Amino acid sequence: MAHVSVRDLEVKFGALRVLQHLNLDVGKGEFLVLLGSSGCGKSTLLNAIAGLLEISAGQIYIAGDNVTWKEPAERHIGMVFQSYALYPRMTVEGNMSFGLRTQGAPADEIQKRVASAAELLHLEPLLKRKPSELSGGQRQRVAIGRALCRDAEVYLFDEPLSNLDAKLRAELRVELKKLHIRLGSTMIYVTHDQVEAMTLADRIAIMNAGVIQQLAPPAEVYGKPKNLFVAGFIGSPSMNMIEGSVAKGSNGPEFRTANGTVPLARYPFIAPPQEGAAILGVRPEHIEIGQTQPGQGGGSGQVVVVEAMGPETIVYTRFGDTPLTIRAEGDLSVKIDDSISYAFDVAKASLFGKASGERL
Repeated sequence: MAHVSVRDLEVKFGALRVLQHLNLDVGKGEFLVLLGSSGCGKSTLLNAIAGLLEISAGQIYIAGDNVTWKEPAERHIGMVFQSYALYPRMTVEGNMSFGLRTQGAPADEIQKRVASAAELLHLEPLLKRKPSELSGGQRQRVAIGRALCRDAEVYLFDEPLSNLDAKLRAELRVELKKLHIRLGSTMIYVTHDQVEAMTLADRIAIMNAGVIQQLAPPAEVYGKPKNLFVAGFIGSPSMNMIEGSVAKGSNGPEFRTANGTVPLARYPFIAPPQEGAAILGVRPEHIEIGQTQPGQGGGSGQVVVVEAMGPETIVYTRFGDTPLTIRAEGDLSVKIDDSISYAFDVAKASLFGKASGERL
């Protein structure tokens, strides 16, 4: 049974429909990430679950309770915002306990919950400090601790790490993962950062224009994107997209372009292959530099740019007229204007219908 269930949800602002007939189930103890670019509707969905905005239609259930028209305080949620939203004149302890004090919780219960949250987030030495005396990462941990003190049914995170520098984001990302493992709580997390999504999520819901494009575990979203939008959105460097057509060859189906033919005998088709215009998507790490073997498909080209990044090297070349990005080992010895041969790992590629954009 879903711990959080969204049924046929609609949200509109005037004539603008942001979410239309959206359905989503989040399992108990699951870490679900809502991923998408700005304006895709992910924060709107989170705020609708939290009760921070009025919905136009649909229903929302938390732990089996219909909370569609309940106030945020009645939904048994804990929420962490992008901005820390701490009271500057209160200490860390005061900020973390504020919600409990306004609810009239017993003093010993407040002390117990604050101490427990402070231990989980390594805030014990900071309890008497004020926000102005804390770093950005420490302030965000206080904001998370304030949510944990509520002992909520579900915790909602609205891009909580986006205001931090890269090093702090990486550190707090690890802390959040540890926290989820330790608590086993249901968490819904909004971000536009695909690294956060891939490392934190049990499942990722990729959104575009108010629609969930794919809902699946990170490995499935990355390895078997459902459509062209997901394929292009996930991955850095982006997936290589090669236009051509699927046709029947003497040795089975093949992908034909003006620049060569790629055998598809090893490609895992969802349904029997149909001839027609298509797009072949290949991740940069699924292209091997070296001689093309029979049955692989590939080509050769001149190196345009080389990015040496330590553990890996990114090589930019071309497949005929199509730009091609290759991720190789860090010790690869190539330079600009070198001629290289490469081969595609078709078994790990993605093939999409050009008209539908859906995975074949």
